[in-house]
Amino acid sequence: MKVISILLFFVLCACSSLDEPIEFVSYDGIEMKGTSAKQFDFNLKLTVKNNLWLPVKVKPSLFYIEMDQQKIGQLSFDEKVKMRARKNTNISVPVHFVFEDGAFLKVMAQMTKETANVHFTGDLHTKLLFVSKTVPLSFSKSFSPSTFNPFSIKR
Repeated sequence: MKVISILLFFVLCACSSLDEPIEFVSYDGIEMKGTSAKQFDFNLKLTVKNNLWLPVKVKPSLFYIEMDQQKIGQLSFDEKVKMRARKNTNISVPVHFVFEDGAFLKVMAQMTKETANVHFTGDLHTKLLFVSKTVPLSFSKSFSPSTFNPFSIKR
């Protein structure tokens, strides 16, 4: 009976939403690995905090990216990411960004705007102890594309 109650407790903890317990701390930059006409390969460096009392593994996942309601590409990573329990974790994960057909020109046209809205959607595949869970991810972020324009005077 004791073993069943412990297992039930772990399953209930694993099935809770992972949106709140994992928090973004800082963006530490990117390291370019390779580029082509349709794909960028880079290492994404982040610091996140796992507020759960158990370590979490994030499995390889695929996300779709839209800029101002126009689909621009897919972002994927192929390595597992381990987040320690109750601590900040520095993450450096290889990421592949593949442009949709004609999306590079759409992005370049956005570089002159003051603000743009980027929307990420996809399923984040996670594992907590022995329980795997897929968490739907959908969030938007506004930014100024002119700060990334190398020809902009406002940089």
